[in-house]
Amino acid sequence: MVGRGELGFVMAGEAYANKLTSKLVYAITVWALLVATLISPYAFRKALAEDPRERKGEAKGEAKGVFEPEARAHRDAQSAEMVAVAVGDHPPSHGPAAARGGGGCA
Repeated sequence: MVGRGELGFVMAGEAYANKLTSKLVYAITVWALLVATLISPYAFRKALAEDPRERKGEAKGEAKGVFEPEARAHRDAQSAEMVAVAVGDHPPSHGPAAARGGGGCA
């Protein structure tokens, strides 16, 4: 059993014991928790095994956007530059600070 289901069972049991829910609502809640607890590992496994590009028809060499190697390299370079600017290693190479001569990183 997983942690997300255990708390639901405890809460349903406490609600029924304190007469906050009827027997029918308690039974429905327990069955819903059982179904979710038993099905979720298989559903997650299937969801993680799917390639999101397959649904869009991009898996066969038609990659677009963030999946393109050039786009990924550009994004990684931008991220590295933002980190370097944030820690003060060098001035920014683009944007308003670069137009003023790159100031602001000292």
